[in-house]
Amino acid sequence: MSTVPENCNQCGKRQKQDSAQLHGSFTQWIFSQELCDCQARKDQKPEHQDARCQTCGNKKFDRRSGSITQWVFNESPCNCIESQKDAPPVAVVGSEADAHAGAKNDQSLVDYEAGGKDSEQTDDEAPGQPATPEVLAVPKLLYAAIVLATIFSVVFILSALLLLRSPSESPSSKISTGGGAELLNVILKQEGDRMIAGIKQDKTKEAAENGSAYSQWEVGNRLRYREEPDYKGAFQWYSKAAAQKEPRAMYELGVLYTYGFGVEKDYAKAAKLFLESSEQGNVRAETMAGAMYRDGRGVQQDYKKAAKFFARAAEGGWTNADVYLAALYIKGNGVRQDYSEAMRLYRKAADKGNPQAFAGIGWMYFKGLGVRQNYGEAMKWYLLAADHDNAEAQTSIGYMYENGLGVPKDERKAISWYRQAASQGYSAAQVHLSKLSGR
Repeated sequence: MSTVPENCNQCGKRQKQDSAQLHGSFTQWIFSQELCDCQARKDQKPEHQDARCQTCGNKKFDRRSGSITQWVFNESPCNCIESQKDAPPVAVVGSEADAHAGAKNDQSLVDYEAGGKDSEQTDDEAPGQPATPEVLAVPKLLYAAIVLATIFSVVFILSALLLLRSPSESPSSKISTGGGAELLNVILKQEGDRMIAGIKQDKTKEAAENGSAYSQWEVGNRLRYREEPDYKGAFQWYSKAAAQKEPRAMYELGVLYTYGFGVEKDYAKAAKLFLESSEQGNVRAETMAGAMYRDGRGVQQDYKKAAKFFARAAEGGWTNADVYLAALYIKGNGVRQDYSEAMRLYRKAADKGNPQAFAGIGWMYFKGLGVRQNYGEAMKWYLLAADHDNAEAQTSIGYMYENGLGVPKDERKAISWYRQAASQGYSAAQVHLSKLSGR
């Protein structure tokens, strides 16, 4: 059998050492062409391309892949053992080309045993000779497509199972917390949540169109509280639900009338809706009803009624009502003036994280109402409220810096705090900012 050529027949450069691997009755010779700049080498076949078994005369055949040519010596048809003895010794090398070729050996054998496709006769082959069989390899893109399709199929099936299971049988409680399983669990949960949300939304819209007051209120909320609110659309759905005396829808509709969102302002209609909703125990509606009586909007001003509605809402756990009722106790409007009761209500709401309550406590320390005046304590509570973008607290902090109350006088810091509050439309901050900027 011919020996393996070491130099390029065109440029004469020495090639990277070739390698051979023996798999059963197949011997694969890997001819690397990566170190040779001679492009003609790629089109040139080694001189033993037409080599035949010295014992039986059967012709061998080759397989090409990119810049690597694999010569496969087929000896199984004749079971010729002597031909293997004539093959050049196996070279153990560590080149990149050999490693690449070695990784493909198993697949090339599988492709051959599965049945090769006869290649078309080339000009290099002798006339009258049968075409050299070509070993076909499955493209990498096809493998990637198959793997991805399998993964998506598994995710889809498991997501469907997730919908059918009850919460106590959620797959997340049975999947291992290992890296791969945990990632799969996250993916399934996200996909499952999206599917459930989509199904829920579709069913809610369908129920709303079929006359469900609760669903009409929920669809209205989706339109109003989304990133770009659709107040007009929300108004329509709230109106349908309010016509069926849905208390939450009546409250939301009243808010739209109060601030003129998607509809012209109408305090009378707003107050009527708040009162009707409060009759069903809606604490937000009770709070707004109290505010309407306190400010005399849509109804005749009545501090006692305001205090009554605030107290009911506060008992129901609505912290804004505690804040509004505390303000009445500070001024003695509708109730007897009581700073201790006001501080109690503020602290009750502050314990639940209400920013307005933080600002209220700061105000009482700033003014010394029911407590010893303490600017440091006032600043502490104002800063807590300011962290929640409370414009009133931001304005008070600006005032303290402007006048050096409890802190060193600093007009630059004062302006900075006034600007934060003014950007929220707080009029008091805008007035102070205008004065400082004009100096």
